[in-house]
Amino acid sequence: QSALRDEALDVDLSAHAAAVLIKKGLDPEVRAGLEQMSPGRRTALIEKLAPRLWELARVEGDMQLPNANQTRAKDALVLVRKFADDKTKPQIDGYLTDWYCVGSYEGRAGMGAVLGATVIRAIGPTAGKKLIHVAEAILAANRAAKPNEKQNRLGDELLTAIAVSGDPDGVKFLLDVARQKTDDKTLP
Repeated sequence: QSALRDEALDVDLSAHAAAVLIKKGLDPEVRAGLEQMSPGRRTALIEKLAPRLWELARVEGDMQLPNANQTRAKDALVLVRKFADDKTKPQIDGYLTDWYCVGSYEGRAGMGAVLGATVIRAIGPTAGKKLIHVAEAILAANRAAKPNEKQNRLGDELLTAIAVSGDPDGVKFLLDVARQKTDDKTLP
């Protein structure tokens, strides 16, 4: 904890210490350290910390669900996003978009301290556009399915995330989907 808070230390070392604390589940200590840190130091630390957190949070397969450590690191990215400057925030948004905007969104959306729709709303239309592609892939797979083959549902979490993204194309997509004739009677 002292390596995180000591502003005399190299910022890279403090970022490493923050990543280790998060890995150990000591997120509240990292939050407290960031809140007490001088703004310039915090900005520099978050710039170094974000890529480290992404390495911890990254899930290799789009259909894979993350483990507890990956989810904790994702939550830490959401936390540090609040403190990030205009240079680092888009980088963090890219990491979070890559974490959420995948075929397993429905499963990932409820994992961790921060729900998927909350993160997607913060990121905005960029994430919404990627989620439209996820939903379109599900619909395309359903169209290609054989008549008696089980079809995948467009999940409520995915549809909610598209809606809250604020993407005008997302609204159009949702209205078009609601008008489609499908076996899923809950879709509209």
